[in-house]
Amino acid sequence: MPYGYYMLLRLFFCGMSLFYLTRPVGVREREKWVLVGMVVLYNPLVPVELGNKGLWTIVNVATVIYFTVLSRRLTRASPW
Repeated sequence: MPYGYYMLLRLFFCGMSLFYLTRPVGVREREKWVLVGMVVLYNPLVPVELGNKGLWTIVNVATVIYFTVLSRRLTRASPW
């Protein structure tokens, strides 16, 4: 994949982390710390180098799974 794709993915994951981090209700304290870690990991200004594309793939898949589980839990807890 081109480098621009990975930068867009990094920006998307950082934005999603900030979105869930700033939700007024529903996010637990432990989850807030995980989201802060994701903001630091995926920040587009000072990229974190993990060194290996395979390791980044695992981290990206784990992030997608985490966001899916978090989204479903918060949707069920929503009063709407």
